Amino acid sequence: MNYRIVNGSISYGAETILEEINFEINEKDKIAIVGRNGARKNYSFKINCR
Repeated sequence: MNYRIVNGSISYGAETILEEINFEINEKDKIAIVGRNGARKNYSFKINCR
């Protein structure tokens, strides 16, 4: 299964963190969210895809 995001954005509450995101995740790809301790990596992001 493949996933493709085209012209997407990531928001946290009312604040847009990233916009105009384009990427594809293929079946055997591995992805990770990295950041320092306490950076709220475990919170869910609202993903808006246009």
